Amino acid sequence: MRRDLIPYRRVAKLDTLEDVRRFHDRADAGRQLAQRLDAFRGQDVVVLGLPRGGVPVAFEVAKALRVPLDVVVVRKLGVPFQPELAFGAIGEGGVRVINDSVVRHAGLSRDDMDAVEDKQRAELQRRSEHFRRGRDRISLTGRTAVIVDDGIATGATVKAACQVARAQGASTVALAVPIGAAETIEAVAQYADEVVCLAAPKFFFAVGQGYRNFRQTSDDEVIALLDRARGGFRDVLAGGSAADPPLRDEEVEVVAGPVSVAGHLMIPKQSTGIVVFAHGSGSSRHSPRNRYVADVLNETGLATVLFDLLTPAEERNRANVFDIELLAHRLVDVTSWLTGQPDTASLPVGYFGASTGTGAALVAAADPRANIAAVVSRGGRPDLAGRSLTKVHAPTLLIVGGRDEVALELNRRAQAAIPGECALTVVPGATHLFEEPGMLEQVAVLARDWFTDHWIPRPRTGRPWKAMAHNRSGHRTVPHTADLRIEAWAPTRDGCIRQAVLGTIASFLDISSPPAQRIRRRRLTADRDDDLLVAVLDEVIFLLDTSGEAPVDVHLQNVDGGIDVEFTMVDASALPQVGAVPKAVSLNELRLSDGQHGWRCSVTLDV
Repeated sequence: MRRDLIPYRRVAKLDTLEDVRRFHDRADAGRQLAQRLDAFRGQDVVVLGLPRGGVPVAFEVAKALRVPLDVVVVRKLGVPFQPELAFGAIGEGGVRVINDSVVRHAGLSRDDMDAVEDKQRAELQRRSEHFRRGRDRISLTGRTAVIVDDGIATGATVKAACQVARAQGASTVALAVPIGAAETIEAVAQYADEVVCLAAPKFFFAVGQGYRNFRQTSDDEVIALLDRARGGFRDVLAGGSAADPPLRDEEVEVVAGPVSVAGHLMIPKQSTGIVVFAHGSGSSRHSPRNRYVADVLNETGLATVLFDLLTPAEERNRANVFDIELLAHRLVDVTSWLTGQPDTASLPVGYFGASTGTGAALVAAADPRANIAAVVSRGGRPDLAGRSLTKVHAPTLLIVGGRDEVALELNRRAQAAIPGECALTVVPGATHLFEEPGMLEQVAVLARDWFTDHWIPRPRTGRPWKAMAHNRSGHRTVPHTADLRIEAWAPTRDGCIRQAVLGTIASFLDISSPPAQRIRRRRLTADRDDDLLVAVLDEVIFLLDTSGEAPVDVHLQNVDGGIDVEFTMVDASALPQVGAVPKAVSLNELRLSDGQHGWRCSVTLDV
């Protein structure tokens, strides 16, 4: 195996976050990568970008080398209860790669794996057609394939991509990435003839830690880049430029009781909320793990503030590190300070706690002065919150590594004690600090989704679901053991039922761009609101079973003698499948709550 092009064994080890964050964005990473790939110039090369994030990097490489650009389409196979964690990948040509370690830790059966693969195989075909827009795949027979991604975490996707390229006739396969985990780079080297990696940090958390701007790449951007490449690179995609500068990105000092604590405030434009970080013992606002999570939140449009819970003088007294009441008061003081800042006064506030910081975050969340919208814990010690756990009504997500057995038991007990909405997510294979490749990235995604799903401020007292804003409607799907839970909310009863129906259908069919439609009307009767919801969903199930049609919208109207329900129907077979379609659906949990701020319901479906 050749190693004459910047062998991965000579990749520089970059230890600090400031050194690792060397790329402004994917376009910049591609330009730097192209300089290291100059030896390929003049050869019969095809650059293959892994969609979506790898294509902006690959575009710059192909442009610099003046060679064709195409995509190599593979799909990750996600653990059913934790889709962000890949247990393998599939690619064009029937290629399949499985990570036996993840399969073993997640306890996946053959049926579990086959169900995921069937779904992803259909999506792989759809994406291939979508990105190429009817154009033929560029032939690799007898040519050198340079596979480019924006980074490597677990390596399952690039392994599949290398095998796909070989199966398609490439005589030489090279893999080029801006950043990756050193051990993963070494593991994937056996799949490629040459490996180029610009940065292999000693402490690798996730691909995004190498970028200052790591916003998501859209399908439209991928298609536009491929079009420009086929047009001879005459244009440069405007989306590769830097995002709008933030409103504030600065060091701050906050008065907290008799002292001032230092912090860093980051407010992107059009922020939807702000997250206050509470670090663990022995850490600070410079924690690289918390800073990485904060970066991911910032890219989503969430503001963040990372601050030191203690002053340097206080840190010298080790007892202060475990003074949860003191740390919680600091969090409340910082939260109060945010309400007085013009840029953050109207934003809902969430807490992100790690280790002992979780205990402080939960105590502060139970304080009625804080009015916290949501809490997320990473490898936390919620037990340190003591009796305050019974006063926490803010929706709380507890994230624990599957190999962190002590913390797992403590978090299970805390979940049972918290009266508000509380979820416990176990990341298989992760230890206490989530140091394994790709694990911290999962934490960041889980935190991002939890905050954005719960950015409606909670009241200071009362039931957890009583704070749905009058002008908000929506639904979300929540994995729930072997079942699927649909949560829906709206200002009105009928609007809430409509969202529950849409959420149910969207859990297994893509109804975003429905084909030709027709109307079906039904008249239903029900003495109670929850009976009405049962009747509407029963009708949806009946139509699916008997007609093969799926509703993409529903409207209710009160009439004499009952409720008129108007379904906008389409042929279910014409809609892309995004999940397993249940053969039978039973409603085994139902709640429709009328609060002063709107309606919300929770429906659990057997799938």
